[in-house]
Amino acid sequence: MPIFQRRPNPPTYANYRAYKPLLRQDFRNLCAYCLLHEGDEGAGGFHAFQIDHFRPVEHFPKLEVVYSNLYYSCHWCNRAKWDTWPSPEEQARDFRFVDPCAEDFYKDHARLDTSTGKLGALSPPGDYTIREIRLNRRIFNDLRRNRIGAQEQIQQVKIKLNQLKREAVPKSELISALEHRIRLLDERYINPKVPYEPHELLVEE
Repeated sequence: MPIFQRRPNPPTYANYRAYKPLLRQDFRNLCAYCLLHEGDEGAGGFHAFQIDHFRPVEHFPKLEVVYSNLYYSCHWCNRAKWDTWPSPEEQARDFRFVDPCAEDFYKDHARLDTSTGKLGALSPPGDYTIREIRLNRRIFNDLRRNRIGAQEQIQQVKIKLNQLKREAVPKSELISALEHRIRLLDERYINPKVPYEPHELLVEE
């Protein structure tokens, strides 16, 4: 299954930048490639995210304003990918970018080292995508490691909560503090809040 699914009938615009609010929704405020969320620490919010042409305009000029070729991307991934496209020789060796709207890159093409947050390739497309988009930057490795750590902490806290709630006299203050801890971990690392942006600022000229 692909990581992202697009709306079936998007409107038609003459300027590809007008699609950015729609892309933001379809990609759930996440970078299509590294899965950085707008609300993650250091991500910069909506205005730090960009529109990537999956098939670069330099190689596929007719796709410049085609919605299905536009991807929501953090500036790190967009700048790394930019006009890069595999050569015929590379394509013959199955080197290509994994399309997150067609495949699950993180399930089928990459393995995650949970101790370091680094990605290893499981396929030629995975290798090409990791190398060319530089998906093992330190910020991305830290992001993945922190998410894993937060998920583990949340599970441990939930076990403790269940134990406390089964006691004859539940410790209400401790229970409340642990529930608050879960919310903080979830909001910071798992489901960050979407930074507020006034509607009139969501479309770039």
